[in-house]
Amino acid sequence: MPTVTVVFTPPQQIVPSPDPIDVPYGPTQSVTWNLEGEGATFTENGIYFKAGSPGTLTRVSDTQYSLADDNTNTSGQDVDYSYGINVRYNGTTYNVDPEVDNDPERGAKKVRYKSS
Repeated sequence: MPTVTVVFTPPQQIVPSPDPIDVPYGPTQSVTWNLEGEGATFTENGIYFKAGSPGTLTRVSDTQYSLADDNTNTSGQDVDYSYGINVRYNGTTYNVDPEVDNDPERGAKKVRYKSS
């Protein structure tokens, strides 16, 4: 099950690793995002999907999100889901926007459902 480390470095750098996140084919898959950065927290919509979440997304704590789903992708091709990240630091919200697919540094991050 993939684990993503999201590092926040003031003033506004948000770096998730790995990217993309490969979700293996099969039942009962999960992805966990852990936020690192002193004083940084995920907002209430700290992890969000551009076209809706592919599974059940849960805010576990101020510094952790979890996605649970069955990867039933049998299309023969991997399927990407663009997601964004919102981090609060010193009362200000910082964002990685899923609408900006063409910006590799500040744009969309991907959860990639592998095909069977």
